[in-house]
Amino acid sequence: MSVLRHDRSTDGVLRTAGDRQRADRDQAGPATRRNQATPRGAAQERARNPTAKLHFNPVGTTKMTESLPRRAWTPKEVAAQLGIPYETVLDLIHKKKLGAVTAGRYYLIPDFEIENFLRTQKLP
Repeated sequence: MSVLRHDRSTDGVLRTAGDRQRADRDQAGPATRRNQATPRGAAQERARNPTAKLHFNPVGTTKMTESLPRRAWTPKEVAAQLGIPYETVLDLIHKKKLGAVTAGRYYLIPDFEIENFLRTQKLP
């Protein structure tokens, strides 16, 4: 038979050790509760407090202090860099003379494809 330990709290109410732990946890607030090893799930939190707004912590990311160098360009940017019309760049892509990848409906032309195109062109 187990023995329950009872304490009298400051308000004179007889409490068990489990009640005391729950009271301590509830008084700790959400910041401490969020850092526990086993966080509450959304369903449990909603059942406990139906009007509470659920806060989801995003995956930890690091801030980038420097932007990454550009490695791909749009056909309009390539046309401006090479000094040729936009339609010519699209024709080169369609004729497979200038390599490009598609991102959805858009073309992206990697740096190495532009360099390869310029290297393989015959000089007049």
